[in-house]
Amino acid sequence: MHTLGRALSVGVSLALTGAFAGTPAQATPVQKPQPSAHQALSLVDTISVPAGESRLGTPFGGLSGIDYDPLTGRYVAISDDRSEKASARFYTLDLPIGTTGFAGDAPDVKSVTTLKNTDGSPFASKTVDPESIRWSADGSVVWTSEGASNKGQPALVRVAGADGAQQNDLSLPAAYLPVLTDGRLVSGLRDNQALEALTLSADRKRVITATENALVQDGPAAALNTKSLSRILEFDANGDPASEFVYPVDRVSSAPTAPLPAPINTYSADRGLSDLLAVNETDFLTVERSFASGVGYQIKVYWTTSIGATNVGSKAKLDGSETPMRKKLLFDFDLTGVEADNVEGITWGPTLPDGSRSLVLVADDNFGFLGSTTKFHLLSVPKDLLADHTPDVNGDGTVDKLDGQQVLRSGEQGDLTGDGKTNGEDVAMWEKYTRQFTLDKAENDILDLQMLSFNDFHGNLEPPVGRDATLGTKLDPSSTQVGGVEYLSNTLNQLRAGTEASVTVAAGDVIGASPFLSGLFHDEPTIEAMEALHLDATSVGNHEFDEGVNELKRIQNGGCHPVDGCYIPGQPFDGSSFPWLAANVVDKQSREPILAPTWVKEVEGVKVGFIGMTLEGTPAVTGQSGIRSVDFLDEVETANAAAAKLDSQGVKAIVLLLHEGGIQEGSYGQCLGASGPIVDIAKNLDAKIDAVVTGHTHQPYVCSIPDPSGEPRSVTSASSFGRVVTETRLPIDRKSGDVVRSGVQAMNQLVSRAKGKDPVETGVIDKWRTLSAPIANRIVGKITTDIRRAET
Repeated sequence: MHTLGRALSVGVSLALTGAFAGTPAQATPVQKPQPSAHQALSLVDTISVPAGESRLGTPFGGLSGIDYDPLTGRYVAISDDRSEKASARFYTLDLPIGTTGFAGDAPDVKSVTTLKNTDGSPFASKTVDPESIRWSADGSVVWTSEGASNKGQPALVRVAGADGAQQNDLSLPAAYLPVLTDGRLVSGLRDNQALEALTLSADRKRVITATENALVQDGPAAALNTKSLSRILEFDANGDPASEFVYPVDRVSSAPTAPLPAPINTYSADRGLSDLLAVNETDFLTVERSFASGVGYQIKVYWTTSIGATNVGSKAKLDGSETPMRKKLLFDFDLTGVEADNVEGITWGPTLPDGSRSLVLVADDNFGFLGSTTKFHLLSVPKDLLADHTPDVNGDGTVDKLDGQQVLRSGEQGDLTGDGKTNGEDVAMWEKYTRQFTLDKAENDILDLQMLSFNDFHGNLEPPVGRDATLGTKLDPSSTQVGGVEYLSNTLNQLRAGTEASVTVAAGDVIGASPFLSGLFHDEPTIEAMEALHLDATSVGNHEFDEGVNELKRIQNGGCHPVDGCYIPGQPFDGSSFPWLAANVVDKQSREPILAPTWVKEVEGVKVGFIGMTLEGTPAVTGQSGIRSVDFLDEVETANAAAAKLDSQGVKAIVLLLHEGGIQEGSYGQCLGASGPIVDIAKNLDAKIDAVVTGHTHQPYVCSIPDPSGEPRSVTSASSFGRVVTETRLPIDRKSGDVVRSGVQAMNQLVSRAKGKDPVETGVIDKWRTLSAPIANRIVGKITTDIRRAET
């Protein structure tokens, strides 16, 4: 196997200068920001190269990995071009440092090298996906390819000569290899979320790589409410897998606000571990890149450690018993005011004029997609922030006072400051380092509650057909086939996977105006289906009153239908296991709500209250005979009174489920030109209400409408017929019990029929189809012309 040596010996030594050799590139000027005083790291400078430029006869872009050689002052950077625009390749380049940042406006590209396949030829188009690169000790490079898991193409970690020719491939554990069943990826590296990251150990003897997100069998990818358990894989000096640790990738930072441009047209949001960099024997810096269409990239740099983490190298699949790596946020580009762009690579850079260490990060321009540009960011690392050697001085896998006592007796291993001496400064460094990088408790103060919501299901157990099979080209230009309870339930299950806590709610018209299969049985099949998909609560809507107040109470409380009786002998209908909320529907005599006005769910000791209502104008759109005994009250007055009561009971996190809505002019996840009753209602709802889930208009939207205090508040709707689900992240402060409004994120998810069915719901449908067959197959009449209907 290939062995990595201790020292670097690549290239010709170059001094750091204040000017570039050769002709400078034409770069877009970037305003140089001031370092932030509020973060552990400081941004010193940023330079960029516009997309579409060429260097040495190749398109210069797609830079997804970078490494620095301190002996030569030169960098190597790899392009993620899959041999489509030019042969897969890496560049060597200079990025001299001046007194205040980069010494010029663009890198000086010195050479380009074609990566070779095993037969010595350049890679054919789409047969490789280069992602990261590091200088090796003997003049060679180590680089990774993500492969293409969905096509069974494995990833690779390759050692190549300075000429790009293969020298050796490191063998990945079997758990990383893609396994497909019936064309579906069931285990191994995720497609396009594979070996994005690469570093050498601090002594430069070992290769360490990492997955961008969890292996398929280990759990879900990062999402709006879901973390992802990546693996960091370390090879030994012989190139054999030695150890693996679980690294927790955080949730997606922001929900998308616009679809990707045509022909893609979908909303996109993801987050992953894009690179890592060894600090010492146990500690690393990591770069997490979050992307949301319409928002862009959000980049954070973390410190992490393998100390105390479980070595999972023998596990083909994680089982939940593992202790993941601890981490702490060091730097957030969002706090700088500088657009980070698609940062994919990080390396140590030269010592800065003030004596601090530097980091250089590179952003991939995606060859101009979404307006990205190649960027190089220069960060400053305080001299006393990171230790040159692990704080686990005695190597027992923990950090305690025994390690502090060992510092002065440990020789080179105790030289935490890296000054070549072991003395009291190293003891002070150990004490500060261990205080600085204890587990950050801040995140534990927040409960991230996932709220899944839909509305206007109208008993659509079977997939809608005709024009209702899609949202229409205005809302969804891709015309995705959507809807049907089997697909709705499966989508909900997929969204719940890996979440900390979840609740599923609806905003009315779950039943009523239903198709044959549910309507024939007075919507009892829909109630069974809603229970099977774990609906927690719903408001009433106008169509819940189609058969009158007494029938709605039967739907809640159970009992056989007063006319048609029980549909299954010996099995009377047992009602709904979830509450129907009707805060603004009151009995004319008692003035009390006919059903529960609110519902409180307790999640890990935190109370979350839900208020449910229908529109005040329900009598105008519902038959009068069954609702003469009730009044429908003003939405705002009722909601505000209910919120005040919940607040007095100690419930601070409050959501309104309101069967009233609006319209907007954008696609299914936007809020462009919002209008309709919900706008004024939302503006006047008490600020105690933290989010509003709406319905009635059958329109999808994700809006932010200020409350009376001027604070933004989420107002959403999920179309109709189970075709869309709204996923909302509600961060709740565990101490105050209130929603952290600034952290609320929401996005609409299509219930695509390509995602598969929930077999439990298939069983529900089959059961009621069988019961309906004698009536469904009976001929009751004939027509001789088409029956046409207007929009309703």
